[in-house]
Amino acid sequence: ADAILIELDTPGGLVESTLKITEAIMNSKVPVITYVTPRGAIAASAGSFILVSGNIAAMTPGTTIGAAMPVSIGISGRKPADNKTVKFFAGHIASIANSSGKNETQAKLFVTENAVLNADKALQRGIIDIIANDESELLRMVDGREVSIGGTNITMRTWNASLYHKRESARSSLLKLLGNPQIAVILLIVGLYGLIFGFMSPGTYVPEMIGAICLVLSLYGMGLFTVNMFGVLLIIIAVILFI
Repeated sequence: ADAILIELDTPGGLVESTLKITEAIMNSKVPVITYVTPRGAIAASAGSFILVSGNIAAMTPGTTIGAAMPVSIGISGRKPADNKTVKFFAGHIASIANSSGKNETQAKLFVTENAVLNADKALQRGIIDIIANDESELLRMVDGREVSIGGTNITMRTWNASLYHKRESARSSLLKLLGNPQIAVILLIVGLYGLIFGFMSPGTYVPEMIGAICLVLSLYGMGLFTVNMFGVLLIIIAVILFI
């Protein structure tokens, strides 16, 4: 492909996943266009980092970006991250914005002040480059713009470009569900109580089996290990439970 178009509509997600996505975008060998669409879509929290990291950032009218202050999620629920974490990610989003030619000061406010902007304000304050109603208009407006990839200036040629859509697979949908922080916390609680009940009432097998599976699913959803390790852990736990 001559370019990658990432369409965003997200309430956010885990920090580790966000860092991997922005790192992949910033090290891409081809230009990356980040685009909040359709109307009513949002790029909240982690979505703000992803939008800002694009070589060209765009939004559809009626969309929103911002509220990117990190929070910690545990059994007791959500709570604001400590000051050290907030300062770090404020500096990090400013670094991303600087690299992609966006407004560093406004980008930092997404993290420190939970600032929120609509498409018009985002364009005025230098967070995005384009407001476009749809993909066709976006590609017409991008055509002829120059972006820097690895120190090399590339002129975008997107007029009447052919689009190849990468749809979400069933596997990706499942991983996204497990990666939802609320789902991960619920699985963690069910897993812990399942194990506790199983150990208190030995011989039933069902509570500890369900608890172990939910616990592993929650840890995977929180990004604590990879898909391959996830499979290995399930096999090991199954063998232990059989024994």
